[in-house]
Amino acid sequence: MADLRVSTTDPDATLMLTKHGADMGYHTHYVVDGGKARIILNVLVTPSEVMDNQPMLDLLWRTRFRWKLWPWQATGDRKYGTEENLVAIESQHIRAYIPLPDMDHRNEFFSSQEFTYDMERDVYVCPAGKELRFDRPHSTERSRRYRARSKDCNHCPLKAKCTTSKQGRSLCRSVDEACLDRVRAYQPTEAYKKALRKRQVWVEPLFAEAKDWHGMRRFRLRRLWRVNCEALMTASGQNLKRLLKKRGWGRRPFPAEAVGVVAPPDEARDERRRDETLKCKRARVSVACLGAFGTTMPWLDAQTNLFSPATIVHISIPSFPWMLLHALFRSYLLL
Repeated sequence: MADLRVSTTDPDATLMLTKHGADMGYHTHYVVDGGKARIILNVLVTPSEVMDNQPMLDLLWRTRFRWKLWPWQATGDRKYGTEENLVAIESQHIRAYIPLPDMDHRNEFFSSQEFTYDMERDVYVCPAGKELRFDRPHSTERSRRYRARSKDCNHCPLKAKCTTSKQGRSLCRSVDEACLDRVRAYQPTEAYKKALRKRQVWVEPLFAEAKDWHGMRRFRLRRLWRVNCEALMTASGQNLKRLLKKRGWGRRPFPAEAVGVVAPPDEARDERRRDETLKCKRARVSVACLGAFGTTMPWLDAQTNLFSPATIVHISIPSFPWMLLHALFRSYLLL
Protein backbone atom coordinates (compact mmCIF):
# COMPACT_ATOMS: atom_id res chain seq x y z
CA MET A 1 0.00 0.00 0.00
CA ALA A 2 3.01 2.34 0.32
CA ASP A 3 3.02 2.71 -3.49
CA LEU A 4 -0.67 3.61 -3.57
CA ARG A 5 -1.14 5.87 -0.54
CA VAL A 6 0.95 9.05 -0.35
CA SER A 7 0.83 11.77 2.28
CA THR A 8 -0.09 15.19 0.87
CA THR A 9 1.79 17.06 3.62
CA ASP A 10 4.91 14.87 3.85
CA PRO A 11 5.61 12.73 0.76
CA ASP A 12 8.63 11.05 2.40
CA ALA A 13 6.51 9.45 5.13
CA THR A 14 5.17 5.99 4.31
CA LEU A 15 2.49 3.73 5.72
CA MET A 16 3.14 2.13 9.13
CA LEU A 17 1.08 0.12 11.59
CA THR A 18 0.17 1.76 14.91
CA LYS A 19 -2.09 0.95 17.83
CA HIS A 20 -4.91 2.91 16.19
CA GLY A 21 -4.49 1.37 12.74
CA ALA A 22 -2.34 2.55 9.86
CA ASP A 23 -0.68 5.95 9.66
CA MET A 24 2.14 7.72 7.81
CA GLY A 25 5.42 7.79 9.66
CA TYR A 26 9.12 7.04 10.00
CA HIS A 27 11.44 4.60 11.77
CA THR A 28 14.27 5.86 13.99
CA HIS A 29 17.42 3.74 14.35
CA TYR A 30 19.94 4.16 17.19
CA VAL A 31 23.46 2.76 17.51
CA VAL A 32 24.26 2.72 21.23
CA ASP A 33 27.54 2.07 22.99
CA GLY A 34 27.52 -1.03 25.17
CA GLY A 35 28.89 0.73 28.25
CA LYS A 36 26.95 1.92 31.27
CA ALA A 37 26.89 5.48 29.94
CA ARG A 38 24.68 4.34 27.00
CA ILE A 39 26.05 6.95 24.60
CA ILE A 40 24.19 7.20 21.28
CA LEU A 41 26.82 6.88 18.56
CA ASN A 42 24.69 7.14 15.42
CA VAL A 43 21.13 8.05 14.46
CA LEU A 44 19.22 7.44 11.26
CA VAL A 45 15.59 8.06 10.32
CA THR A 46 14.12 6.10 7.42
CA PRO A 47 10.62 5.84 5.94
CA SER A 48 8.56 3.21 7.70
CA GLU A 49 8.49 0.97 4.62
CA VAL A 50 12.27 0.40 5.03
CA MET A 51 12.80 -2.76 7.09
CA ASP A 52 14.85 -2.47 10.26
CA ASN A 53 17.50 -4.92 9.04
CA GLN A 54 18.30 -3.01 5.84
CA PRO A 55 20.26 -0.01 7.24
CA MET A 56 21.99 -2.02 9.96
CA LEU A 57 25.29 -2.61 8.17
CA ASP A 58 25.53 0.97 6.93
CA LEU A 59 24.99 2.27 10.45
CA LEU A 60 27.58 -0.12 11.87
CA TRP A 61 30.28 0.65 9.31
CA ARG A 62 29.63 4.39 9.53
CA THR A 63 29.94 4.29 13.33
CA ARG A 64 33.21 2.38 13.14
CA PHE A 65 34.65 4.84 10.62
CA ARG A 66 33.41 7.98 12.37
CA TRP A 67 34.50 7.15 15.91
CA LYS A 68 37.44 4.84 15.08
CA LEU A 69 35.91 1.96 17.02
CA TRP A 70 36.74 -1.73 16.89
CA PRO A 71 33.77 -3.47 18.55
CA TRP A 72 34.03 -7.11 19.46
CA GLN A 73 30.30 -7.81 19.55
CA ALA A 74 27.07 -6.47 18.05
CA THR A 75 23.73 -7.07 19.76
CA GLY A 76 20.28 -6.77 18.21
CA ASP A 77 16.85 -8.35 18.27
CA ARG A 78 15.46 -10.97 15.92
CA LYS A 79 14.54 -8.45 13.21
CA TYR A 80 18.22 -7.85 12.45
CA GLY A 81 19.09 -11.54 12.19
CA THR A 82 19.22 -11.87 8.42
CA GLU A 83 21.83 -14.02 6.77
CA GLU A 84 23.44 -11.07 5.01
CA ASN A 85 23.85 -9.11 8.26
CA LEU A 86 25.20 -12.03 10.25
CA VAL A 87 27.74 -13.07 7.63
CA ALA A 88 28.97 -9.49 7.15
CA ILE A 89 29.37 -8.93 10.90
CA GLU A 90 31.15 -12.22 11.48
CA SER A 91 33.46 -11.58 8.53
CA GLN A 92 34.77 -8.49 10.37
CA HIS A 93 35.65 -10.61 13.43
CA ILE A 94 32.69 -9.20 15.39
CA ARG A 95 30.52 -11.58 17.36
CA ALA A 96 26.91 -11.33 16.21
CA TYR A 97 24.80 -11.70 19.34
CA ILE A 98 21.60 -11.62 17.32
CA PRO A 99 18.85 -14.26 17.45
CA LEU A 100 18.17 -16.07 14.22
CA PRO A 101 14.57 -16.32 13.03
CA ASP A 102 13.16 -19.79 13.62
CA MET A 103 11.94 -20.87 10.19
CA ASP A 104 11.92 -24.62 10.90
CA HIS A 105 9.20 -24.80 13.54
CA ARG A 106 6.46 -23.11 11.55
CA ASN A 107 4.83 -26.49 10.91
CA GLU A 108 4.62 -29.89 12.57
CA PHE A 109 7.20 -31.58 10.31
CA PHE A 110 10.79 -32.44 11.18
CA SER A 111 13.03 -29.37 11.30
CA SER A 112 16.39 -29.20 9.59
CA GLN A 113 18.07 -29.71 12.96
CA GLU A 114 16.71 -33.26 13.02
CA PHE A 115 18.87 -34.07 9.96
CA THR A 116 22.59 -34.79 10.24
CA TYR A 117 24.98 -33.30 7.71
CA ASP A 118 27.94 -35.40 6.58
CA MET A 119 30.57 -32.96 5.41
CA GLU A 120 32.86 -35.57 3.82
CA ARG A 121 30.20 -37.03 1.55
CA ASP A 122 28.16 -33.80 1.26
CA VAL A 123 24.87 -35.48 2.12
CA TYR A 124 22.15 -35.13 4.77
CA VAL A 125 20.93 -38.13 6.75
CA CYS A 126 17.27 -38.08 7.84
CA PRO A 127 15.98 -39.52 11.16
CA ALA A 128 15.06 -42.74 9.35
CA GLY A 129 18.63 -43.19 8.08
CA LYS A 130 18.01 -42.25 4.42
CA GLU A 131 20.29 -39.91 2.51
CA LEU A 132 19.42 -36.55 0.95
CA ARG A 133 21.80 -35.80 -1.91
CA PHE A 134 22.68 -32.57 -3.64
CA ASP A 135 20.03 -31.47 -6.15
CA ARG A 136 21.80 -29.25 -8.66
CA PRO A 137 18.84 -28.10 -10.83
CA HIS A 138 16.99 -26.63 -7.83
CA SER A 139 20.01 -24.98 -6.20
CA THR A 140 20.89 -21.28 -6.37
CA GLU A 141 24.03 -19.20 -5.91
CA ARG A 142 23.40 -18.63 -2.18
CA SER A 143 21.73 -21.93 -1.23
CA ARG A 144 22.20 -25.61 -2.00
CA ARG A 145 19.18 -27.91 -2.10
CA TYR A 146 19.33 -31.54 -0.98
CA ARG A 147 16.56 -34.01 -1.83
CA ALA A 148 15.80 -37.60 -0.86
CA ARG A 149 14.69 -40.21 -3.37
CA SER A 150 10.95 -40.42 -3.80
CA LYS A 151 10.82 -44.20 -3.29
CA ASP A 152 12.63 -43.86 0.04
CA CYS A 153 10.20 -41.25 1.33
CA ASN A 154 7.01 -42.85 0.03
CA HIS A 155 7.75 -46.14 1.86
CA CYS A 156 9.09 -44.50 5.02
CA PRO A 157 7.04 -45.02 8.23
CA LEU A 158 7.98 -41.46 9.37
CA LYS A 159 6.68 -39.71 6.25
CA ALA A 160 3.64 -38.27 8.08
CA LYS A 161 6.04 -36.38 10.37
CA CYS A 162 8.44 -35.38 7.61
CA THR A 163 6.70 -34.26 4.41
CA THR A 164 3.59 -34.51 2.26
CA SER A 165 5.45 -34.30 -1.06
CA LYS A 166 5.46 -37.30 -3.36
CA GLN A 167 8.86 -36.28 -4.76
CA GLY A 168 10.69 -36.71 -1.46
CA ARG A 169 11.80 -34.44 1.38
CA SER A 170 14.12 -31.59 0.46
CA LEU A 171 16.34 -29.26 2.49
CA CYS A 172 18.13 -26.01 1.68
CA ARG A 173 21.60 -25.35 3.01
CA SER A 174 23.17 -21.91 2.80
CA VAL A 175 26.66 -21.52 1.37
CA ASP A 176 27.47 -19.65 4.62
CA GLU A 177 25.99 -22.32 6.85
CA ALA A 178 29.25 -22.64 8.79
CA CYS A 179 28.98 -18.98 9.79
CA LEU A 180 25.34 -19.41 10.78
CA ASP A 181 26.22 -22.46 12.85
CA ARG A 182 28.81 -20.40 14.70
CA VAL A 183 26.18 -17.76 15.48
CA ARG A 184 23.79 -20.45 16.74
CA ALA A 185 26.54 -21.74 19.01
CA TYR A 186 26.59 -18.35 20.80
CA GLN A 187 23.02 -18.70 22.03
CA PRO A 188 23.61 -21.17 24.91
CA THR A 189 26.55 -19.14 26.26
CA GLU A 190 26.23 -16.81 29.22
CA ALA A 191 27.84 -13.91 27.33
CA TYR A 192 25.09 -14.07 24.70
CA LYS A 193 22.31 -14.09 27.31
CA LYS A 194 23.94 -11.24 29.22
CA ALA A 195 24.20 -9.13 26.06
CA LEU A 196 20.49 -9.54 25.33
CA ARG A 197 19.59 -8.68 28.92
CA LYS A 198 21.73 -5.55 28.78
CA ARG A 199 20.08 -4.50 25.55
CA GLN A 200 16.63 -4.69 27.14
CA VAL A 201 17.52 -2.44 30.08
CA TRP A 202 20.13 -0.15 28.46
CA VAL A 203 19.08 0.37 24.85
CA GLU A 204 15.31 0.02 24.71
CA PRO A 205 14.68 2.66 27.43
CA LEU A 206 16.43 5.24 25.24
CA PHE A 207 13.58 5.03 22.75
CA ALA A 208 11.02 5.39 25.53
CA GLU A 209 12.93 8.39 26.88
CA ALA A 210 12.97 10.05 23.47
CA LYS A 211 9.24 9.43 22.99
CA ASP A 212 8.00 10.44 26.44
CA TRP A 213 10.37 13.27 27.36
CA HIS A 214 11.62 14.65 24.02
CA GLY A 215 8.58 14.45 21.76
CA MET A 216 9.96 11.75 19.46
CA ARG A 217 6.54 10.11 19.29
CA ARG A 218 5.57 12.67 16.65
CA PHE A 219 8.06 14.68 14.57
CA ARG A 220 7.56 18.43 14.48
CA LEU A 221 9.15 18.78 11.03
CA ARG A 222 8.43 17.32 7.61
CA ARG A 223 10.53 15.70 4.87
CA LEU A 224 13.18 13.09 5.44
CA TRP A 225 16.23 15.33 5.82
CA ARG A 226 14.44 17.55 8.34
CA VAL A 227 13.30 14.69 10.56
CA ASN A 228 16.88 13.36 10.50
CA CYS A 229 18.03 16.73 11.83
CA GLU A 230 15.39 16.60 14.54
CA ALA A 231 16.38 13.08 15.55
CA LEU A 232 20.05 14.12 15.73
CA MET A 233 19.16 17.04 18.00
CA THR A 234 17.13 14.76 20.26
CA ALA A 235 19.94 12.20 20.50
CA SER A 236 22.43 15.00 21.22
CA GLY A 237 20.22 16.19 24.09
CA GLN A 238 20.11 12.67 25.51
CA ASN A 239 23.90 12.45 25.34
CA LEU A 240 24.31 15.85 26.98
CA LYS A 241 22.15 14.78 29.90
CA ARG A 242 24.40 11.78 30.47
CA LEU A 243 27.48 13.97 30.23
CA LEU A 244 26.12 16.40 32.82
CA LYS A 245 25.06 13.51 35.03
CA LYS A 246 28.66 12.32 34.99
CA ARG A 247 30.27 15.74 35.58
CA GLY A 248 27.56 17.35 37.71
CA TRP A 249 24.76 19.84 37.10
CA GLY A 250 26.22 22.76 39.07
CA ARG A 251 27.82 25.99 37.85
CA ARG A 252 30.71 25.58 35.47
CA PRO A 253 34.05 27.18 36.41
CA PHE A 254 34.78 30.66 35.11
CA PRO A 255 36.27 30.29 31.60
CA ALA A 256 39.77 31.59 31.08
CA GLU A 257 38.79 33.08 27.70
CA ALA A 258 36.23 35.40 29.31
CA VAL A 259 38.97 37.55 30.87
CA GLY A 260 39.90 38.95 27.48
CA VAL A 261 36.38 40.21 26.70
CA VAL A 262 35.93 42.34 29.83
CA ALA A 263 35.85 46.02 28.86
CA PRO A 264 38.32 48.46 30.48
CA PRO A 265 36.95 50.17 33.59
CA ASP A 266 35.18 53.51 33.22
CA GLU A 267 34.59 55.18 36.58
CA ALA A 268 31.72 57.39 35.41
CA ARG A 269 29.96 54.56 33.64
CA ASP A 270 30.52 52.24 36.57
CA GLU A 271 29.04 54.76 38.98
CA ARG A 272 25.97 55.31 36.78
CA ARG A 273 25.30 51.62 36.37
CA ARG A 274 25.71 50.95 40.07
CA ASP A 275 23.00 53.50 40.73
CA GLU A 276 20.71 51.81 38.25
CA THR A 277 21.25 48.37 39.73
CA LEU A 278 20.26 49.59 43.21
CA LYS A 279 16.74 50.20 41.92
CA CYS A 280 16.30 46.94 40.05
CA LYS A 281 16.75 43.35 40.98
CA ARG A 282 19.77 42.00 39.19
CA ALA A 283 19.69 38.54 37.63
CA ARG A 284 22.59 36.16 37.71
CA VAL A 285 23.65 34.92 34.26
CA SER A 286 26.34 32.34 33.60
CA VAL A 287 29.13 33.78 31.50
CA ALA A 288 30.26 30.36 30.35
CA CYS A 289 26.89 29.48 28.78
CA LEU A 290 26.74 32.66 26.75
CA GLY A 291 30.32 32.28 25.60
CA ALA A 292 29.77 28.69 24.51
CA PHE A 293 27.23 29.77 21.89
CA GLY A 294 29.31 32.55 20.42
CA THR A 295 27.28 35.41 21.91
CA THR A 296 29.06 38.72 22.19
CA MET A 297 30.03 39.13 25.82
CA PRO A 298 28.52 42.27 27.41
CA TRP A 299 30.09 44.46 30.04
CA LEU A 300 30.71 42.58 33.29
CA ASP A 301 30.85 44.04 36.76
CA ALA A 302 34.12 42.67 38.06
CA GLN A 303 33.20 43.23 41.72
CA THR A 304 29.82 41.50 41.83
CA ASN A 305 30.23 39.18 38.80
CA LEU A 306 26.72 40.16 37.68
CA PHE A 307 25.24 41.59 34.50
CA SER A 308 23.53 44.87 35.00
CA PRO A 309 19.91 45.21 33.73
CA ALA A 310 20.90 47.88 31.22
CA THR A 311 23.47 45.59 29.67
CA ILE A 312 21.00 42.71 29.39
CA VAL A 313 18.56 44.91 27.47
CA HIS A 314 21.35 46.03 25.22
CA ILE A 315 22.35 42.51 24.12
CA SER A 316 18.82 41.12 23.86
CA ILE A 317 17.95 42.92 20.62
CA PRO A 318 20.99 42.17 18.39
CA SER A 319 21.55 38.69 19.90
CA PHE A 320 17.94 37.51 19.99
CA PRO A 321 18.46 34.33 17.87
CA TRP A 322 21.38 33.27 20.03
CA MET A 323 19.47 33.97 23.22
CA LEU A 324 16.56 31.93 21.91
CA LEU A 325 18.88 29.04 21.03
CA HIS A 326 20.41 29.34 24.50
CA ALA A 327 16.95 29.10 26.08
CA LEU A 328 16.12 26.02 24.03
CA PHE A 329 19.41 24.43 25.03
CA ARG A 330 18.74 25.15 28.70
CA SER A 331 15.28 23.62 28.41
CA TYR A 332 16.86 20.45 27.00
CA LEU A 333 19.18 20.23 29.97
CA LEU A 334 16.40 20.74 32.50
CA LEU A 335 14.37 17.74 31.25
